[in-house]
Amino acid sequence: MGLTVLLAFLRGGALEKQVAGVVGAAWIASALVPLGGRIGPAWLLVAIDVGLLLYLLYQAAFAKRFWPVVAAGFQLLIVATHATFALRIQLEQWGYFTAYYLWSWGVLACIAVGALSAKSSARDA
Repeated sequence: MGLTVLLAFLRGGALEKQVAGVVGAAWIASALVPLGGRIGPAWLLVAIDVGLLLYLLYQAAFAKRFWPVVAAGFQLLIVATHATFALRIQLEQWGYFTAYYLWSWGVLACIAVGALSAKSSARDA
């Protein structure tokens, strides 16, 4: 997370910096939320991720770049993972967290790709 945010701020454009800042803030907020345990998902964590999904959907709708669309798709998978765990609480938590982290890496990869391609897109324009 730290490396991706740093990359976005060093190499990215305004969009990459803004998205990296929002994703970084959501990550910090998520780290401060107590986990729900076996009784269910941490609903505050779900709310943070739904808010981040709405933000990424907004960026995907209005940005002139493709990577926010893919990032929003990965964030949708994160929210779907929460929904699946909420509906099937008997699922093992290692599967829940594994899926959650894999999709999170996808969001970070999108930001990194956006940051690495931002300078070349600006030069090409």
